[in-house]
Amino acid sequence: MKVAFQWVINPEVRTYLKQQLPGITLAFPENKDEDTIIATQEGAEVIVGFKLKPKFLQSIDQLRLFINPGAGVQHLVKDAKLLEEKPKFVVVNSHSNAYNTAQHSVSLTLALMNKILLHHQWTKEGKWRTDDRDARSDLIRNKTIGLLGYGRIAKKVQAMLTPFECKFIGYKRNADPKAEIDIYLPNQLDAFLERTDVLIHLLPQTSTTVDLIDAAALKTLGKSAYVISVGRGPVINEEAFYKALASNEIAGAAIDVWYAYSPEPDGEGRKFPWHFPFGDLDNVVLSPHRAGKPFDDKRRWDDIIENIQIAQQGRTDFLNIVDLEQGY
Repeated sequence: MKVAFQWVINPEVRTYLKQQLPGITLAFPENKDEDTIIATQEGAEVIVGFKLKPKFLQSIDQLRLFINPGAGVQHLVKDAKLLEEKPKFVVVNSHSNAYNTAQHSVSLTLALMNKILLHHQWTKEGKWRTDDRDARSDLIRNKTIGLLGYGRIAKKVQAMLTPFECKFIGYKRNADPKAEIDIYLPNQLDAFLERTDVLIHLLPQTSTTVDLIDAAALKTLGKSAYVISVGRGPVINEEAFYKALASNEIAGAAIDVWYAYSPEPDGEGRKFPWHFPFGDLDNVVLSPHRAGKPFDDKRRWDDIIENIQIAQQGRTDFLNIVDLEQGY
């Protein structure tokens, strides 16, 4: 069986994959050239990559499985609409970055609430031991963490934050009888937000989640609430988000996911992933969409390897199958 990759893989990771997948032909492109990637995929039964556009799917008559190595699939949903026929292969994504993303989410939460970046900058500038009146740390103890999206990442966030003596509630599409915390459904969003002190957004981008958190929702959260945005940017309306932060309608935000992923450089060659100046605000922690990193973390490849092994065995019970019509 041949497995092809759509990007240049770290040599250490290549070696690891070969060790974990003996007897399988692994084809790695040597550069980012599109023709090279397309040629590398020829005859592959499995493709691991981010590109489902028609021009990348030439000579793939044998393709049975397409593995997106990240969690987000909105780009694949968009690409799939350009295909003349419904894909005959199965599309899956990867949840093995859950630990990495959870750690980053927790780090952003604590950095924001403890005003780490402000105190770092003041110390660097020689402003020694500034007072709480300048940037007071806010304790997470006894606060209610609202997990917007209660999947694998959220459960790891919950496990990591539990020692901090906080409470948890969750929001998800369907009821979860196994959950040990209160779960709110889509028709209970306001009630969920009213109880939330720290909103950790982990939802995917679908037709039903875009702009889910709008100006009214942010107002419901209230002036003492924090927002950690790690799911997909457009779930929180960008303009409403910026205005709520600029007017102190909410206390602050840490943002890892954005709204302009191909920004035009300004006059100084700088690129900013937004349409509103979030970088001018002092109640925001900025992160360049790297919660799932590092990509060469070997455990990040766990479910990718398992899905390749399932394909090798001729099975179809793949992990994390994506419904391209539903968008998740």
